[in-house]
Amino acid sequence: MTAVALVALAALALGRSGNDEPTPAAVPAPKPKPKPQRPPLPARPAPAPSLDLGDDWPQYGYSAGRARFMGNVDLRPPFRRVWSFNGGKLIEFQPVLQDGRMFMLKNDGRAYAINAASGRVEWRRRVGGLAASSPAAAYGLVYFVANRGGAGGIAGAGSATVTAVNQRTGRVRWHRLLRSSSESSPLVVKGRVFVGSQAGTVYALSARRGRVLWKRQAGGPVKTALAYSRGRLYFGDYGGSVTAARLNGSVVWRTGGLGQIYATPAVKFGRVYVGSKSGSVHAFSAATGRRLWSHSTGGYV
Repeated sequence: MTAVALVALAALALGRSGNDEPTPAAVPAPKPKPKPQRPPLPARPAPAPSLDLGDDWPQYGYSAGRARFMGNVDLRPPFRRVWSFNGGKLIEFQPVLQDGRMFMLKNDGRAYAINAASGRVEWRRRVGGLAASSPAAAYGLVYFVANRGGAGGIAGAGSATVTAVNQRTGRVRWHRLLRSSSESSPLVVKGRVFVGSQAGTVYALSARRGRVLWKRQAGGPVKTALAYSRGRLYFGDYGGSVTAARLNGSVVWRTGGLGQIYATPAVKFGRVYVGSKSGSVHAFSAATGRRLWSHSTGGYV
């Protein structure tokens, strides 16, 4: 046996001896810990439904006839408050609504434009010292009637001013000084602004420029707003008369003996309805002025 074979046998014997330790098995590396998962984002709330502002209510009594009736409205409970506005002073007459803005005139002569959807005040402007009327909105303008003072009430309020203001910006387009005080909500129709006064004067003004088109004298203070229907104007006065006039100011008919009239006439169905401080409600033919009926209310109307 050669020396090489002996060395190989010796190596084989050593490999089988109990003194030789086995090779340790490889230990797998630890798996990395998974990254913590972020909690899912909360679901976004569904967008609030857009607020339906309905139809415009552009002047006192809704329509030029002052019928105070909007026939296509479907109002049903439950109701919820969307926003509120604290005027801080008496708001004696209703605001008006046009093109998403609500226009309001406070008793102290401050005018406001309020976003009808959010309640945000878009602009404010002082137009006088005492006001007891609603504004009117038309032709991109809003018209206010306010008096110079008012500490002693309407009798000592001084001269009134009719002011036309841009609906969007609040900038004054024009203003017209009257010769006496007024608490008559303006009527805007056919490009004209009609308003009564404490001195019994009825004014027709250009809606665009404020120019006086004509003036007519009634039988007493005209505290009411004027109403309009089918080419005619209707108004009452404190002398106890109701008058129908054409748009040029000429009188069609006049009826009296009704007591002091503070309520604005309403014109509908070919009739003129008006209440008086004597405690009665009357209906007249809009065409002829003939009294159709009267009913006692038992108190001031």
